[in-house]
Amino acid sequence: MITTNNTFSHDLAIGQGMENTLSEHLTDSTIEVKFDMYLNDRFFIEMFRKDFRTEAIVKTGLWTTKATHYALCKSYIKIIIETSDLKKLVKEKVKKFKELDPNFKNRQAFKCGGDGNRTFGILVTLTELTQYLVNIHTQTLN
Repeated sequence: MITTNNTFSHDLAIGQGMENTLSEHLTDSTIEVKFDMYLNDRFFIEMFRKDFRTEAIVKTGLWTTKATHYALCKSYIKIIIETSDLKKLVKEKVKKFKELDPNFKNRQAFKCGGDGNRTFGILVTLTELTQYLVNIHTQTLN
């Protein structure tokens, strides 16, 4: 259990409430931590890789994780997001690419990454993350 700092003289009730909410979310949770070393506003979310032996494309990363949360980290920012929310965001982004290119031949949504460009994923910006989370959580409040 995470202990909260309730002794700080200027700690507001809403801050205490958020400390408790964060503690509840992370208790008994698993977190997949992804660090992106590039100093930009994008995160590479891995989804597939090319098998070294067979050259077959296999699901990996976001599609196979058992973690309940993803921690997307840069040297200057850390974002913890529920894995289910990140999957929904990625699916929506891929759907938009498919709408722009109905045949989806050029697969412009996917970018090659590490392991000699054997991994494939999608780039998600900080703006996309925050706007998506605000939108879905605002809708649940209404």
